[in-house]
Amino acid sequence: FEILILNEDKGTLRTHSYNTETPEKISIHEGITGFVAPTGKPRRVGDVSQDEYYLPASEGIRSELCVPMKIGQRVIGVVNAESRLPNFF
Repeated sequence: FEILILNEDKGTLRTHSYNTETPEKISIHEGITGFVAPTGKPRRVGDVSQDEYYLPASEGIRSELCVPMKIGQRVIGVVNAESRLPNFF
């Protein structure tokens, strides 16, 4: 589980995570979180191996749920949850 805060000026998401394998910053054009941030649309992935946007950060992850955090219509970040179980979310 992690929260990523959007930095619009730099085009990055800054990671706040318990997982030390997660990169400190992610481009808003990388991974599932990078899809959610600019579109503002949540994304649930039952099998990350089948998702074109998935960016491996932790070994053994099978499913992922990313939800944008918004103030009004403006995206300020992303909540990201991952599981080692397929179709967990």
